[in-house]
Amino acid sequence: MVTIGTPDGQRFVGKVVDDTLRKNIQGSKHILRIDDSIGWDKQIIDNVPPEIENLEVLDTEDNTVYRVGRYFFQRHSVVRDFGHNPQYFLSRKQWSQRIDGQESLFSKEEA
Repeated sequence: MVTIGTPDGQRFVGKVVDDTLRKNIQGSKHILRIDDSIGWDKQIIDNVPPEIENLEVLDTEDNTVYRVGRYFFQRHSVVRDFGHNPQYFLSRKQWSQRIDGQESLFSKEEA
């Protein structure tokens, strides 16, 4: 598991494997329906170490893995703030997708 220092302190952000930051979501709760996009907290992405080049998101409801380059994500996302923290949102059409046989990107002990 990875925490990243942000202006608000240390925050759990997911798991790093090689050059990829990974997180799990429940699509029915976390995919923004108005533009069919996946979001990530702006403060987290803006503070990710430079060696992290890719982002992966596993929708645990249908085992779809979404993958995109971090810099592409930052450049092509729309920033929205729904009263919590600003988030980057990128249309699912912009992510590469695959169905994964894994139950989770994290083992149950790590989640």
